[in-house]
Amino acid sequence: MRLKPFRQFDENDVINLFSLAEASGDAGSLVELVSWNPSDSDGYDSNAELSPFPGITIPRYVSKAKVKLATAGSEDKILGAMLWDVREQDVLGRPLIYTMQRYLELQTVTSGQAVPVVTKAILTVSGMTGTPAPGSGIGVDAGGNGNWTVIGPAVTPSLGKWLSSTGADGYAIASLHVK
Repeated sequence: MRLKPFRQFDENDVINLFSLAEASGDAGSLVELVSWNPSDSDGYDSNAELSPFPGITIPRYVSKAKVKLATAGSEDKILGAMLWDVREQDVLGRPLIYTMQRYLELQTVTSGQAVPVVTKAILTVSGMTGTPAPGSGIGVDAGGNGNWTVIGPAVTPSLGKWLSSTGADGYAIASLHVK
């Protein structure tokens, strides 16, 4: 997991409108805007195979407004960081779509569902590239997987500031502020 439970944000800074274009993603991943047509933002998707039986397609209601895991150089398209995971199955391989209580407990959405994205928050994250120090900037990793990276304090554009160095567990506290 990339986020620890300590998260400080205002609910007005959370956008619950976009679904992830990829099939899965970790909480804490930075995401960038892909598409949104306000006249066609949700509806049924016939591409989602939810049945355990081969060849049977079950359409489900999805959000067509999309974000994708951020890539380096896309800082002007960054929307924020996902607060929940996106996945289809739990650790036992059971489909989460059938057990709403289970995926709410795991703070997970399935692909196609709107994932909460925070634009301004203080988060405890891991999986960053580089070694954060208090005051250094936040950028997007070149790997294209939504990872955070450490940049110099004067480098622009910056998505916020690191508030701490990395602890023994590999987590650091960051102040994310997407403009």
